[in-house]
Amino acid sequence: MDQLPPDDQRLSAFLRRYRPSPPSSQGNLEEYLFARIEKDVQTHPKNLFLLFSSAIIAGVIMGWGVYRYSSPPEIIATKPELENFVLESWNEETTEVADFNSSPSWTNEW
Repeated sequence: MDQLPPDDQRLSAFLRRYRPSPPSSQGNLEEYLFARIEKDVQTHPKNLFLLFSSAIIAGVIMGWGVYRYSSPPEIIATKPELENFVLESWNEETTEVADFNSSPSWTNEW
């Protein structure tokens, strides 16, 4: 494995010949980055406006939701009306009666 096959040597020569040159190094890269960050912060104050306005809108919506769902609902009916409704619906007889005799297959299956 010391020697590369002929195909690999041609590939290596091709890559050496057409390899891109590395980017030049910048000595003042740190200063450049800080200047760029400062410039971006100064040119984009509307991001801060969008952040604050979004926070205000979210707070208003949350406040409305808390107000809306924390108050108890209004009771329309009075207590005697509710008692009568419960008693009538509890004592009401149903007219539907299960008739298993009309279908002999049901009784045979059981």
